[in-house]
Amino acid sequence: MLVVLHGDDGNTAWMDWMWHGPADKHGVVMVVLRCPGAGGYGDPSWSRWHRSARHDPGWLAARIEEVIAREPIDRRKLYASGYSSGASYLSSFASDHPERFAAISLVGGGDRHPGACSACKLPVHFLIGSLDTMLQPDVIPLRDWYQACGGHDVVWELRQGMTHEGIQWSLERGGANAILTWMLRHEAGCGPG
Repeated sequence: MLVVLHGDDGNTAWMDWMWHGPADKHGVVMVVLRCPGAGGYGDPSWSRWHRSARHDPGWLAARIEEVIAREPIDRRKLYASGYSSGASYLSSFASDHPERFAAISLVGGGDRHPGACSACKLPVHFLIGSLDTMLQPDVIPLRDWYQACGGHDVVWELRQGMTHEGIQWSLERGGANAILTWMLRHEAGCGPG
């Protein structure tokens, strides 16, 4: 199963459009989740919801469990990707619950993780443009954290000259298929999520 989280615009249709073909090609059940709240700021934003008093830390895991209850999902093969604030939220959730996923892909986003290294080593794929404003304050420190913790399969794709919004075209032009192919080589190594 592939869980996909949108960016600040709340555009689940765009995420579905980019990931649907690769998921079908590989026989993967895909679910694109819409952020349940905007934290009072307007359009749904995973990052703003995460920082708000309305944040429910169990919401994402509950949605995953709902799909597993309806579909024959192998818990060792749960994957996730997020774009922008969806990637930032996913990075925080996955860093706190590395046993939940077999691999994740963070596209144009990610939050610094100040915590201790986990014994569970989560494979992480990063796709970001060299002109993305999130590159230095957030994404590079997160990549460095995973690398410093050791044992993680860390894939770093920095696309020269690409902006935050432009990186989505890399997904559309075969990038989503390549990322999903990479993810599928992994199984959860820390027990069922």
